[in-house]
Amino acid sequence: MLYLISNVNIVNLATAALYDYTPYQPNAAALAAGYGTGDSCSSYGNRNFYLYFNDWFGTTIVANLPGCNLATNTTLACVWSLYNPANLETYLTSSVQTRDELFTNQGYQYSDIAFYGNAVALPGNIPVYNASVPGGGSFLTTNLSEYNSLIASGYTANGIDFYADPAGANTGLPVYRLYNPTTYQHTWTTDNALVTSLSNNGWNYEGIAFTAIDPINPTNQIPPPPPGQNYVYKFYIPQTNTYFYTSDIIERDSMINSGYDYVGIAFNSVTPGSANTVPIYRLYSSALNEHFWTASSAEETALVASGGWTNEGVVMYGSSIATPSPVYRLYNPTTGAHYWSINPYTLENMVGTNQWQSEGIAWYQP
Repeated sequence: MLYLISNVNIVNLATAALYDYTPYQPNAAALAAGYGTGDSCSSYGNRNFYLYFNDWFGTTIVANLPGCNLATNTTLACVWSLYNPANLETYLTSSVQTRDELFTNQGYQYSDIAFYGNAVALPGNIPVYNASVPGGGSFLTTNLSEYNSLIASGYTANGIDFYADPAGANTGLPVYRLYNPTTYQHTWTTDNALVTSLSNNGWNYEGIAFTAIDPINPTNQIPPPPPGQNYVYKFYIPQTNTYFYTSDIIERDSMINSGYDYVGIAFNSVTPGSANTVPIYRLYSSALNEHFWTASSAEETALVASGGWTNEGVVMYGSSIATPSPVYRLYNPTTGAHYWSINPYTLENMVGTNQWQSEGIAWYQP
């Protein structure tokens, strides 16, 4: 057995007497095991004294952690993130009592506010269930069947932790779920950069778990699209005096977080797999530093064949049937820029400046 020697700052006779009785410090494995067994290098005297004392008389540590900064007189709830350095597990919870217990008695370190939920169910909200992982950490899910399955396999049931909006609700910040197949750990985050980093380091992306409440960024506070439809979001690129369009929520939020000028919803698209759809291709010209969108496969083929454009794939879908909601395309022969709009008055006014030419209907909205 290997013993590690370290300095201990003893400030009173009671602690001195304890170390006279059992002069061995518990290692990380002993602390992570609670009342259980650690490893071959673990000792338990001081650890057990600490655990029994706190069970009988309460904690001697004051958490003194911050309150929820935006929850005063609102329905908002902070979802706190804590980290256990002993077993590398993360625990997410909206419960201040659970947070402080983990911090004071179970060796967790306070990280920050991961995201926000609602303390009570508001219209459109769904429950987010919390189950404690047997080895430490927490598991969040909106799927009651998944939650019950976890409980049946040995997880601890904590019930509804907070309320959020469904995945794809487009009313706040998407919460992404990832899984590490090496350590068998899950994590939940609204940080696009972290999703990319973890994915590049062996984590499996498991999609959007739910949508967190976002009281800070009003650009994300929009109602969900109609069934069978997606929003197409619009950005202004001042460097090229052009606009960028995307129906991808992850791409939208990544651009917002990167400081692009978010304009809002430009128009709607049809969800993939729907009937009567036409694919919309996105192309990019590095020479012009511009993007281009078209529903014409012949136009897409011709632009790629010209050598100046790269096909970036199908990025959205329009209606293959003519509807009362066309998407118009305009062209500026001076700058070479294109513009897409569903507003006939915008079309008329831009053409009226003699700087833009109408190129007709690009495709139809659902």
